[in-house]
Amino acid sequence: VDLKVVSQDLVGSTVRVSIERGGALPGARGSRLDVTGTMPPWFSVIRPRNNERIAASGAAALEVAWKGGEAPYSLAIRDLASRRVVFRADAVVGTSQSVPMATFTPGTKYTLDVWTAERNMTPDGVVAPGSTFKLGQYQQLEFIVE
Repeated sequence: VDLKVVSQDLVGSTVRVSIERGGALPGARGSRLDVTGTMPPWFSVIRPRNNERIAASGAAALEVAWKGGEAPYSLAIRDLASRRVVFRADAVVGTSQSVPMATFTPGTKYTLDVWTAERNMTPDGVVAPGSTFKLGQYQQLEFIVE
């Protein structure tokens, strides 16, 4: 379930998500299951900007940077046309990651995804063993290397 939150006023507050489907969910009251968690600190990618044109020559690396959220962070960069992952970093503890410019092909558009750590959410009913509910944040944007 993707939940889009558009207000920073929710940071630190309790969030309740209701999941519904046509039939009864195992362990839930009918077809609805509520899960509760605490909203993490606000998160935003600050570099590169969405649809930014980046020169392949010059800098030795593209500095991907973000603010807010909670570590560890993960990021992936994919060639938009082929969907092939060209760079991935997991368990990043800082708020930036250098990506060598040699990773990129000039004239190519890329998709960047950055994820924050996930927080556990608690279901209000019995669920199947091994079921987990997490609340995390991610941002996706595109950029072009020229």
